[in-house]
Amino acid sequence: DGVVFPEKIETQSASCAACHRLVPDKGYVFSELMSLSPDHGLSKSSKKKVDKIVRLTYATTSTSLLEKAIRNLLPRGTEEYQNLTHELRKHLFQGALDEIKPSLAKEAFRSKRPAIVASDDQKTFAIVFIENFEIRCETEGKTGYFAKAISSSEAQKGKIYENRYCWVD
Repeated sequence: DGVVFPEKIETQSASCAACHRLVPDKGYVFSELMSLSPDHGLSKSSKKKVDKIVRLTYATTSTSLLEKAIRNLLPRGTEEYQNLTHELRKHLFQGALDEIKPSLAKEAFRSKRPAIVASDDQKTFAIVFIENFEIRCETEGKTGYFAKAISSSEAQKGKIYENRYCWVD
């Protein structure tokens, strides 16, 4: 029937627009696969411009603010997480959750905390965390860390999707 994701088309469009607002320096178009790190694609001489380009931002947040169902998905003893604060979180759908997971992994690695994007009602979310910083893995000849990605969306009726993979920065 032409429907890829069960969410309303308005939610999907708003999510796509929010994400594309991350790249005003590229005419709001992802012309290549892009890291959402603050200085991606900027030459050394133009790194000063990075302050005017807001990519993804996170706030360290107490897990006590999460619904119990989400807290139970985190590694035991987790007290804080990196909360994605970008407007994208207001327009989440399964496609956006899938697209944002690599950026969440990068933040989880950088901060050594789980990285989460969640809707205000916390019924749609994605979590990524490094399972153990002591154990390494290898993929395609590169060494990385075992990461776990967990997501769920209200439109998927709360079904939890999990995958474990070797994340390489």
